[in-house]
Amino acid sequence: MKYIIFFLFLIFFVHLHSIADAQLIHFTPDIVNKFIGKKVSAFTDSSNKIGFKDVSQHPEFFHMQSEDVPNLGISDANNWIKFSIVNESHSNKIILNLEYPDIDKVTLYSLKNNLQADSITIDEGSPISQRVYKHQFYIFNLSVAPRDSITCFLLIRSSKR
Repeated sequence: MKYIIFFLFLIFFVHLHSIADAQLIHFTPDIVNKFIGKKVSAFTDSSNKIGFKDVSQHPEFFHMQSEDVPNLGISDANNWIKFSIVNESHSNKIILNLEYPDIDKVTLYSLKNNLQADSITIDEGSPISQRVYKHQFYIFNLSVAPRDSITCFLLIRSSKR
């Protein structure tokens, strides 16, 4: 009986490890210009009242996405995207590019060692000349040292009709 319990525990542990690893994006030089949609999880907050602190403490809110480019649609709800990256390159900077023109506002929150490291908001009304990257899309720098990891949360609003 002990062996069966241990075996079931081992299966459960291996299953949990594979779920956690499924969300981890291994950034290497060959991942440049690749879609990461299948490595992110999403949560739709129809109440628009759940903030970053609550979202970051409740992984059960999120569901893995199955598409290379998830379609969150256009709604009045807050959409949250969560993903984790481990930097396996020699660069200290990773660029995240959201190529979706119908987004009204995006806030990127990043966590290092479970502590909020940074947050930045770009909205449609932000003059392109004042953005770090002078482009119509929402482009963010992710500061991740080689062999280090970061967890990111994107709060996305897209209520255009």
